[in-house]
Amino acid sequence: MAVKTQEYWENRQEEYGSDHPHREVVRNVLSRYDSVFEFGCGYGHNLKGLKNISGCDINPLAIKSLQKKGNFKVGSFLDYADVILFDGVLLYIEVEKLLNEAKNLAEHILIVDLHSDSEEIEEGYLVRDYRKLLKKLGFKNIKLKKIPKKDWNVFPWTKYGYYIQADA
Repeated sequence: MAVKTQEYWENRQEEYGSDHPHREVVRNVLSRYDSVFEFGCGYGHNLKGLKNISGCDINPLAIKSLQKKGNFKVGSFLDYADVILFDGVLLYIEVEKLLNEAKNLAEHILIVDLHSDSEEIEEGYLVRDYRKLLKKLGFKNIKLKKIPKKDWNVFPWTKYGYYIQADA
């Protein structure tokens, strides 16, 4: 699996993905909660229009653009919130320790990622069995919904993309 470097993320444009169709679904789910923390928030496209927002990202330019809107910091950490969002970031990292920490900091999590019940790995992409992993970590009320092609019409998302919700 190709790991994206900090330089890669710093060179991403602020506009990249700002109007991606899946963001509307994500914002609708997040709007039900009083506070939201996004791990790997980038320029905050998922958080537009929401209140009491915070997050982290390794891109200092993105964080600088968000600091007036909430508690945003450069780095890789979690903070207390009603819900923690992981949108397309967990496929790049090992997740058990991070999700265990999330379980202690939030009542709910929302993951937008690549999922497969068979834990099949496609070359270059880490596809996980989130139902099995979240159950193992003690999460409850695990719900998986396939991302429709209208929301994300590019491989591997068309085959493996899911919205995953769980309670701590």
